[in-house]
Amino acid sequence: MTSEPELPDPYAPAGEQPYGTTPPPPYSQQPYGQQQPYGEQQPYGQQPYGQQPYGQQPYGQQPQQQYPPQPGYAAYGPTAYAPGPGTDGLAIASLVCGIVGLSLVPLLPSIAAVVLGFMGLSRVRTSGQNGRGMAIAGLVLGAVGVAIILLVIVLLVVAGVFAANSPDFSSAV
Repeated sequence: MTSEPELPDPYAPAGEQPYGTTPPPPYSQQPYGQQQPYGEQQPYGQQPYGQQPYGQQPYGQQPQQQYPPQPGYAAYGPTAYAPGPGTDGLAIASLVCGIVGLSLVPLLPSIAAVVLGFMGLSRVRTSGQNGRGMAIAGLVLGAVGVAIILLVIVLLVVAGVFAANSPDFSSAV
């Protein structure tokens, strides 16, 4: 039978320790004269000053050893890819004008979105650039904005005609 050290009772009243044992020190303090084992320990997630975590190279420094390429094989390294065709600027402008035409200023940006949408679609077809979806979305948003403005104008004219022909309006003036 092995003798295990007895742990203090965590449910014992404060100040009382069973069997005459000394109370443990507070959580973050070591008794005077005792040192921490294995040298000074750093808090979690912090590295001692001057050390890089997990063997990473400091910024701006290259790895120490470069191996020459094997005979008969090309050198290994980053390969350069040609940039893609990009997105057409007219398609982007059409989408932005369509969004602005529906949210902030209704008439002029909506008309600009329709015009830029048609121009962007034709340029995307001829140049092979990306942005067909943006041009279509700007065209649709612009058309919806123009339709809403025309509907509001028609409703205001009809309401004005009905109000002018109303007997209550003519007698009030």
